Amino acid sequence: MPAKTINVSPPVNLKEINCLYSKRSYDIFPLKVLNISNIDVTYDGICFKKSKIIKESVQAYPDKIRIFELEGKLQFKQRQVKYFVDKNQYLLIHHPWLNYYHWLTEVIPRIWLVKDVLYSLILLLPDHYKNIEFVQDSLKPFRFKEIIYVHEGYNMRIGNAVIPQIKPICSSYYPSVIFELRAFFLEYAKKNNIIASELGERVYIMRGNSLRRKIVNENALMEVLKKYDFITVDATSYSFFEQVLFSEKLKYLISNGSGLTNMHFMNVGTTVMELQKRITNENDFHDKVLWHLASALNLNYWFFICPPVNKKDDMYIADLKIDINKFDKLLTKML
Repeated sequence: MPAKTINVSPPVNLKEINCLYSKRSYDIFPLKVLNISNIDVTYDGICFKKSKIIKESVQAYPDKIRIFELEGKLQFKQRQVKYFVDKNQYLLIHHPWLNYYHWLTEVIPRIWLVKDVLYSLILLLPDHYKNIEFVQDSLKPFRFKEIIYVHEGYNMRIGNAVIPQIKPICSSYYPSVIFELRAFFLEYAKKNNIIASELGERVYIMRGNSLRRKIVNENALMEVLKKYDFITVDATSYSFFEQVLFSEKLKYLISNGSGLTNMHFMNVGTTVMELQKRITNENDFHDKVLWHLASALNLNYWFFICPPVNKKDDMYIADLKIDINKFDKLLTKML
């Protein structure tokens, strides 16, 4: 795959040019697949060779690399080691950030880089991944030689490792890969006669039982959405492939958080709206990951800025309160 410049479409409801939503682009470069011997790996996937971090195993944010490096060296002092030193080749794809978004947009594409040789690779994963439904479901279409789950508390020494590079920046995407994966998962779901609930064309994905980033006046929000024929969904109540199938049928999807990752399975030209936290402190910024994902998928992206309940809370934990009247007016424009 050659280097390429990806242009980002602005949000549909852009009112003025500013540093966040002005015309922008980013460059993507070919991702590597490392075949490397005698490495050390932390339980959560940080890879080292001779005490130096293997940068292809983590994202390319300088401050994060330093943190990963320090955390890894600390873990090597505190944990026992499980040895995988033999003739087998061991595939490493996981990393410390695990949620639905990171798994689908960063980890699964690493598998795709080596899809033609999976039959010869043993996948290593942390033990607790066995209990995460979206992880288990999304792995079903892939044919690994074997999957081994490493017990919690153990780091790994690996004789022959295969490390597909993680994409360096979270908000950058490889459009050809995400479209290929979209088709791959949809085909698997349909071939295996997986049945999804008929939710219609308009869905709002709520935060469900999440302990953070809740909408505190969500009942009032849902009443407005109901007026426009939106169905409210707790995505955790659906299997991964049920989400794949009902998302394919959507024309409109609204949420705040990783539930919007399901836009991955929507059709070109459909519409998403992200509920974003207003910047209220020095630790805040408007995250671009979902906007850029929508652009890479050729979807119409709208945003709605929401004040936090506590101005000191950052975007990763803040509960939000929706201005219902403003939201209603924007929703009518979007529809």
